[in-house]
Amino acid sequence: MPSLNERKKPMTFQETISAYIQERYQITPDFPFKKHPDYLVFRHPRNAKWFALIMPLDAQLLGATENK
Repeated sequence: MPSLNERKKPMTFQETISAYIQERYQITPDFPFKKHPDYLVFRHPRNAKWFALIMPLDAQLLGATENK
């Protein structure tokens, strides 16, 4: 049985989406914001335009009553 340190934590929503994009499209994320190293950007390989920005966001900013 693995020790507590060897057990895998469940993936966060950010990690799940990032892993899907990387696996499906073989594109690695870019980290363009020095002030926000946890913001991920995925760019189209031909024109370098962003097709996804993954960043933490307080759900209340979007009008949600709970922050999930």
